[in-house]
Amino acid sequence: MPALEDKLVQRATVEVLNAIYEQDFLGFSYGFRPGKSAHNALDAVAVECGSRRVNWILDADIAKFFDTIERDWLVKFIEHRVADARVVRLIKKWLHAGVLEDGRLTQSELGTVQGGSISPLLANIYLHYAFDLWVKQWRGAMPRRRDRRALRRRLGCRVPVPRRCRALPARGGRAAGASSG
Repeated sequence: MPALEDKLVQRATVEVLNAIYEQDFLGFSYGFRPGKSAHNALDAVAVECGSRRVNWILDADIAKFFDTIERDWLVKFIEHRVADARVVRLIKKWLHAGVLEDGRLTQSELGTVQGGSISPLLANIYLHYAFDLWVKQWRGAMPRRRDRRALRRRLGCRVPVPRRCRALPARGGRAAGASSG
């Protein structure tokens, strides 16, 4: 758990980095972001299900994510956008700070700052580069409905057209009528 002074500096750093990264983060990323919440994500799902055909909905939780972030990649991602070496060095110090338990210092090669207010932002930065940009590219590669019809005619076979989502699930459940494939 960071000391009070570390928490204050982390909070100030979060404010500065949020100003940099909020313009880069993609709209479909809702976790730990100013003005966004799980409720906003559910609202977005409801709007999409009501306005277009939906084949499946993915709800994922990455087990022990904060504990397993690869620090070297995280630092590379930060250096890609933050030019001030002092800020990068400060973040590196927080990442490499150990945990003091029962008088023993334990250090790990993976993960973010335990209990640090900067950890959620660091996780978002990592996910932005490691996952969100890939999803954006994948979504852009998905054929539009018109293209699926043309492909179906050309191939003389059925290309599945997604069914409309009929109802939103309770948290953690699947939507009625949604299939995984």
